[in-house]
Amino acid sequence: MVESAGEETIYDYIIIGSGFGGSISALRLVEKGYTVLVLEEGRWFEDTDFPPTNNNPFRYLWMPRLLCRGFQRITFLKHAAIMGAAGVGGGSINYANTLLDPPEHFYSARGLPDGVDWKSELQPFLSAARDMYRPAPVPCMTQMDTALKETAEELGVGDSFYQENVAVFFGEPEQSVPDPYFGGKGPERTGCTLCSGCMIGCRVGAKNTLLKNYLHLAIGGGATVIAESRVVDLVRADDGTCTVQTERPGVIAGKGTRRFRARNVVFSAGVLGTLRLLFTLKQAGRLDISDRLGFDVRTNSETLIGVRKPGRDVNLSEGVAITSGVYLDDGTHIEVVRYPEGANILSFLSTLLTDKHRKIWRPLSMIWNILKNPLRAMRVLNPAGWARQSIILLVMQTEDNCIRIVGRGRRRGTAKLQSVVDENATLAPVYIPQAHDFSRKMAAKLGGVPLSNIYEVFF
Repeated sequence: MVESAGEETIYDYIIIGSGFGGSISALRLVEKGYTVLVLEEGRWFEDTDFPPTNNNPFRYLWMPRLLCRGFQRITFLKHAAIMGAAGVGGGSINYANTLLDPPEHFYSARGLPDGVDWKSELQPFLSAARDMYRPAPVPCMTQMDTALKETAEELGVGDSFYQENVAVFFGEPEQSVPDPYFGGKGPERTGCTLCSGCMIGCRVGAKNTLLKNYLHLAIGGGATVIAESRVVDLVRADDGTCTVQTERPGVIAGKGTRRFRARNVVFSAGVLGTLRLLFTLKQAGRLDISDRLGFDVRTNSETLIGVRKPGRDVNLSEGVAITSGVYLDDGTHIEVVRYPEGANILSFLSTLLTDKHRKIWRPLSMIWNILKNPLRAMRVLNPAGWARQSIILLVMQTEDNCIRIVGRGRRRGTAKLQSVVDENATLAPVYIPQAHDFSRKMAAKLGGVPLSNIYEVFF
């Protein structure tokens, strides 16, 4: 219940972050009768607020100190580049809709306590998530999918090809219908147009984001959401309540300060956001937090390569963001990824495919590749037409690797995050030879040019 302490409202729960963890927590707590306040650092976006392309950094990127008030976070650490989101709905704004079932070895991974049948334990929750996200099979076979399948067949792994189940309402393109999922409690939905704008914010209303399911239902059940509220401090009182202090993100730190009280606080600001806040509170002595904070942080163990097929008549951008995948082996998985036509800003992260050699520093190999083929490099690395002509190959592995995140010093009042690799830890690979071979074969099949991610070349 909500209580009043003078002019202050005391909530049962304050939830920091409105992404996958925060929105799910909000709905389940509201269903149990608790009063809930959700605090989100980013903006509130209606479907029509999203940009048609990602070329305008002020509308696309989340860097409020540089006046960029979009949603796309990009955090560069020494050992990883991490994509995230800021905005009501968190990572559901720009994730690629895919809902893969965990492989068998996930249930016996290092770190899970022994003596529990984790597959049986987790199945009810996976089923509940499916009921909320409503994955549906991709209804088309695109040119990208065909190229992926044929390349896999050439390498003898064609049987592993599959088309994705994605959290998208397909229906009739551009046709709006009453809530098709939650008995009228959900919002109106509009059929997918296969524009591939999923990762720059769905302007159609077809993507099953958190504002279309968990968070929408939580708000309908009484939860309050306040956007543009970055949590910067938390103080626990003698009566057990917590005061959470927020500020409006922007050029000037400390602007728009507000305070809220609750009996309980849920930290769900994404991995990096939560770690940054916890390190800040630990350094300030606000909370007694274990020294193990930041250990064993896992990524998708992924690398990004690709293929570009130059040509005025080429259009590879039709579809949803990810439509299909293959398995090169039990631990190596490739999916094809696309951005909508005109969304070319990430072209600046592309370079010619660059292998890793023991005797040659990889950046020198990249420079040599460009100098050997200057005309091809100019044509392929030209940002114009990049999204329409490019296939991104998202390569993920299930290797047991991790990094450690540490909070060293403070920047404008909050802990500064850095990545380190402990002595016995295995770092996620940034060069996977079989994936490079796959990229070359796909490029040859399409008459295109294989690409690397320039950031990964420098690791």
